[in-house]
Amino acid sequence: YDGKRMMITRKGSRFTAYDENNEAVPLNEDDKKQLKAVNDKNYTIDVVRMDDNLHIIDIIDYDDTNVADMTVRERLKVLRGQFDSHEHVFVPGPYDTRMTEEGGLESTVKSLQETHKQLLLRDAKSTYMRGERRHPKWFLLRGNKNVSFIILDVRGKGPYTYRLGAGPLDSEGFGNRGVDYEGKQYLDVGTVKSPKPFK
Repeated sequence: YDGKRMMITRKGSRFTAYDENNEAVPLNEDDKKQLKAVNDKNYTIDVVRMDDNLHIIDIIDYDDTNVADMTVRERLKVLRGQFDSHEHVFVPGPYDTRMTEEGGLESTVKSLQETHKQLLLRDAKSTYMRGERRHPKWFLLRGNKNVSFIILDVRGKGPYTYRLGAGPLDSEGFGNRGVDYEGKQYLDVGTVKSPKPFK
């Protein structure tokens, strides 16, 4: 969903919300009422606000238990099994969230793109990286958007393995994923293999 991403925590009847920069975000009384209705336990959820709707995309803590080390698949089971959508707070469901193996990825993406302009693709085995701005196994797929990468290093003598970086960026907050290259900071976004040598 194209909106404001935030973390919402419930502790008893108290709710707090923070944006990506860890700045407090106000919740109105109706938000709090609907967030109480989705589940009566304590929780911390990853949410995108789009207009007046809150779309839950992930869960980090549930019933005073850290679930961040569970896989995406397991965390979605917690959300779907323990939470109910209520008025303008939406839990992931078949209408906007699908699980697929690699062989079914292309058809699943096409199907979801019929109703959604952008998609968040996540490795179903990935854990939640709390405190990181970007996850190396989560990818935001948007139509007609080119992304430029730089080759940070090359390994092998064919096939070649290239480590790719995005940037240059301000590496603050990237932790061990920030890479120095020729005096600038890049975000390590992963590797690709190719039989061809590139510079």
